[in-house]
Amino acid sequence: MDKEFFEIANRLGACRLLHGTESKEDLMRLLLTPQGTEFCTKNNFPSMEQLREFRGEEAESMGIYIDTDVELVNPVKVFLAGSKAILHFDTIGRYNVILMHGAEAEIHASNYAVVFVKNAGGKTITHKDHTALIL
Repeated sequence: MDKEFFEIANRLGACRLLHGTESKEDLMRLLLTPQGTEFCTKNNFPSMEQLREFRGEEAESMGIYIDTDVELVNPVKVFLAGSKAILHFDTIGRYNVILMHGAEAEIHASNYAVVFVKNAGGKTITHKDHTALIL
């Protein structure tokens, strides 16, 4: 992991889960944990420049989309930074959408889907039927 990244995270009060020896894959996994999401959205961290280092196929396979346009169906957890997404949730379940750094999400929810949105500097447009919840 980049030493500067770790130092900034520590100054902001990063949790004890971060040791400075994490690989990019480890950091991406931490980003998607409840504690990681809370820390990142509260502190507007990492910066967009730092997030761009995670960009690519591996990040997208984990549900992390950075500076891209995407359309997804029923992603359990999706993290958007600087991205535009059309998200369809049409199956009974609990889903999480995290937006940072100007990300935009058009969310379509139906069939008892429950979508939790953590918006830290993004924009959402929502469409839902009478059975779905967007929180």
